[in-house]
Amino acid sequence: MSQKPQQTGTSDVIKVRYEKLDALKEAGRDPFVITTSARDVLTETIKNNFEEYENKDVCVAGRLLSKRGKGKVSFMDLWDRSGKIQIFAKFDDLGEEEYGFLKKWDIGDIVEVKGFVFKTQMGEISVHAKEVKLLSKSLKPLPEKYHGLTNTDLRYRQRYVDLIMNPEVKDTFVKRSKIIGSIRRYLDNQGFMEVETPMLVANAGGASARPFLTHFNALDEDLKLRISLELYLKRLIVGGLENRSKVIKPSEKKAIAYHEAGHATVSWLLQHAHPLLKVTIVPRGKALGAAWYLPQERQITTKDQLLDQMCSVLGGRAAEEIVFGEISTGAQNDLERATKQAYAMVSIYGMSDKVGMLSYYDSTGQSDFSFTKPYSEKTAELIDAEVKDMVSAAYERAKQLLSDHREQHRQVAELLIEREVIFSDDLENILGKRPWTEEEEIQQPEEL
Repeated sequence: MSQKPQQTGTSDVIKVRYEKLDALKEAGRDPFVITTSARDVLTETIKNNFEEYENKDVCVAGRLLSKRGKGKVSFMDLWDRSGKIQIFAKFDDLGEEEYGFLKKWDIGDIVEVKGFVFKTQMGEISVHAKEVKLLSKSLKPLPEKYHGLTNTDLRYRQRYVDLIMNPEVKDTFVKRSKIIGSIRRYLDNQGFMEVETPMLVANAGGASARPFLTHFNALDEDLKLRISLELYLKRLIVGGLENRSKVIKPSEKKAIAYHEAGHATVSWLLQHAHPLLKVTIVPRGKALGAAWYLPQERQITTKDQLLDQMCSVLGGRAAEEIVFGEISTGAQNDLERATKQAYAMVSIYGMSDKVGMLSYYDSTGQSDFSFTKPYSEKTAELIDAEVKDMVSAAYERAKQLLSDHREQHRQVAELLIEREVIFSDDLENILGKRPWTEEEEIQQPEEL
């Protein structure tokens, strides 16, 4: 006896299907021991070349998605990977035993049919069944025919059912595969080589997020899930394989472009942000893309200058929220930099009115922003609140700048998508010349 589902609320339909499976096994027709089919043609090939296949014997196989008829005549729709074809079955052709088993087939079963190709009186290209075989039994019913599978969450959790019930989803899978294949062929023709890189690595690298840890039992070694390909691609360059390719989705490329355009636009519009030289959306290890700036030589840095830099750092994150209504993990590194800078301003540089002119700097010099905690919990809460307010204010300022210059930001992003690399001259053409000039050097009096 087959093992029936034990959970409460199991539908009568499923119970009936398990009973049919038991009957098949008792009759020596266990569908789960069959591992292959003699199929020699796809359904779409038959329909596209009917004149060639008319009255010829064929063997088709696929999933049964509909059945109709009564008495000694049955019609069924059989779907394979290319499409569907109608199956015509008669009691007189199959015999009492075979036709009896065919009548017990359920929607969702995978079957094989041997017969000849013909057209019905209605003009439907069909296969007149002479031999039939159940290849695999569907023990759970498919979603109802006319309403289909519409629940988005269920569609993504049970993608196999989505592919069965929604032909347009299957078509999307096929087209995506062809698009990726076309891109690969193009890169091959340009001299690029596709390589496999390890999925599990000994050292975490390529992102600021917490790594996913696992254990390799065969090697008795702790490993981490690889995030970035950068290190392995650089090793290939060292080994002499210069052209490497990496395929990213168009939606990811667009997100990267608008993110980097956010940095470029905000920094261009702020007086104290470092002048921008070049922006690219080619992924570079940790970063979504990269921007090159010309750091201003400063002996000292004011609070306004630090706030402008913080606002510039958050420009990419702000752009994602404004354009897409959500923020990706790629913006995490920006937030980390802004948060560390804010903590330094509050707890090291004494730039908070509420905390006061105090510095909790670690004089050991181990890190520019490291500090001990020689203060009370109340002061710690005050520092956290000040940092939060400072970062939030810089973020809102970046959002406002991008909202006020939404069209220019869009132009910068679209230019990045088109060229992948842009320079300061391109920004000047879109955003205009920056009105600020470098401050004149102040001559310090010589000591007497």
